[in-house]
Amino acid sequence: MKGMDYIEINGMGHKIGETLKHTFYDLKDNTTYYVAVVAVDRWGNVSEPMIQQFKTKLNHAPEITNFPTEAIEVMENEHKTFTFNVTDPDGHNWDIKTTGSTKGVSFTKKDNTITVNLVPVLAAGSYTCNFIVSDDLGAKIEKDLTFKIIKYIPPQLTKPFENYIIGLDEGVVTIPLAEHYTHSSNTKLTYQANANNGNVVAAIDNNNIQLKPVDKGVTRINITASDGRKTSTDGSFQVRIVEKKSAPVYAVYPVPVHKYINAYSTLK
Repeated sequence: MKGMDYIEINGMGHKIGETLKHTFYDLKDNTTYYVAVVAVDRWGNVSEPMIQQFKTKLNHAPEITNFPTEAIEVMENEHKTFTFNVTDPDGHNWDIKTTGSTKGVSFTKKDNTITVNLVPVLAAGSYTCNFIVSDDLGAKIEKDLTFKIIKYIPPQLTKPFENYIIGLDEGVVTIPLAEHYTHSSNTKLTYQANANNGNVVAAIDNNNIQLKPVDKGVTRINITASDGRKTSTDGSFQVRIVEKKSAPVYAVYPVPVHKYINAYSTLK
């Protein structure tokens, strides 16, 4: 019996035929124990020991499924809800509690489903809340929930567009849009574009605007950027369509006629 755990129980003042009961505490799971019982009378006579062997059951910890593995991002002035499931392989009752960053984190329990609500009451940043599930016999499992509170930044045009000169011989010209706007890191912008006349056809392809020249002239392109909550309408620029962009462009300035008149008068 080397290597086994031994428990000694002493009892006194019991009647013949009486049934004795004893509760054992702090036993280990899946461990073999030996109980030795002897009877001692008032004169000190000791009976032969009765030795009983028993083995404790293996108590499995509760199991958690569908728990988030990635950080959950919560925008300011919004909230998020998710669920996960808890089961106990041994059919034991279980309880759940939270530690760590619990402010703004609440949950409800219905059968084996836990519903968690995240409300961004903390300042923008990253936080961790620990969920601890324990069964009646003390076996437990822990899961860490990381959530990030994101400061909301509406779409803003921070880099104005330049005006463009496009030749009819260039075909489609592509202009990136994303570099012109700032917005919340966990939002995605969608764009719309339109031209104020038919000299240019404007179309959106992902985060780019594609301009196809049609006829010579000047056109203004208007762009809107939206994150689904707010829309920026500040984006616009001018496009001049020429025959060939490589050809020299001449500017004609007004001639100050009065100077020539004055010079002619002086000569006279």
